[in-house]
Amino acid sequence: MITTICKLLATFGTIVLVYITPVIPFFFITGAFIVWDTHYGVKLAKKKGIFTSRRFSRVLYKLLVYNIVVVSCFAVEKHILTDFVKHLTTIDLALTKVGVLVVLINELFSIDEKLIGLTGEGLFAKMNKIYRKVSSFKTKINKLK
Repeated sequence: MITTICKLLATFGTIVLVYITPVIPFFFITGAFIVWDTHYGVKLAKKKGIFTSRRFSRVLYKLLVYNIVVVSCFAVEKHILTDFVKHLTTIDLALTKVGVLVVLINELFSIDEKLIGLTGEGLFAKMNKIYRKVSSFKTKINKLK
């Protein structure tokens, strides 16, 4: 009886794994952003003296929810909106990629907030500063020509 249940569970697991294979890279991308956000979150919590393991455990819930969003976008695109999405674009997994992009933008804003708390300057401000330096360097080079 137990071996039959184990075989059924292994078969079900294999089916699920094969089904989600196209979106596994998206799991790693969202996971990397969650780890990046968690890194700065832990640093900020330690700086404020409010680091607790209970708050740290919310990372697992975030990872689970974001991966459910990715799989849901994939399932909706594959089974419900296949023809509609194909008429709009030729990009494979376009709706899934949009869902992942929304998740990543959410994480970027979270990282930005934590960096502001840590350094007083956010991610977007730092990127803007780098852009301005590169632009001024480019104009200086163009003036030399």
